[in-house]
Amino acid sequence: MRHWLCAAMVGLGLLVSASVASQAQMDLSTALVGTWSGQIQMASGTYPRTLIIRSIQSATPRPVARAEYSGEGNGYGGPTSTRAAVEVTIEAFGNDVILRFRAPESYPITLSLYKDRRHLFGAMNISVDRGAWAINPVRLTKVE
Repeated sequence: MRHWLCAAMVGLGLLVSASVASQAQMDLSTALVGTWSGQIQMASGTYPRTLIIRSIQSATPRPVARAEYSGEGNGYGGPTSTRAAVEVTIEAFGNDVILRFRAPESYPITLSLYKDRRHLFGAMNISVDRGAWAINPVRLTKVE
């Protein structure tokens, strides 16, 4: 029994060290800084969106990106184009990266970096009647 417990502890230690090593391999600035262009799908149609990540500041407990978010069309399909500064919080777990920020209309957006590091997938949640949330898919591709 004691031998099995030691083997489990060694295995757990290796797993944790591999996770820490993979976190060190992800350079968030290289992976995220740049222009991300794509679209958001809403009930009234599909509209272009752009996320421009200017820089990443290492902060505790999570890094924060200085960015701008813009696009044509709003929740009602209107033609307004707004470009606004947004503060993007970044959660990185090994090779998994999640971006969270609020659109200029204050709706929360959550995006995940795909494993090819060229696509961000996620959704913008728009509150509707009685506490329900409409989920609007967002897909952005990194522009060279």
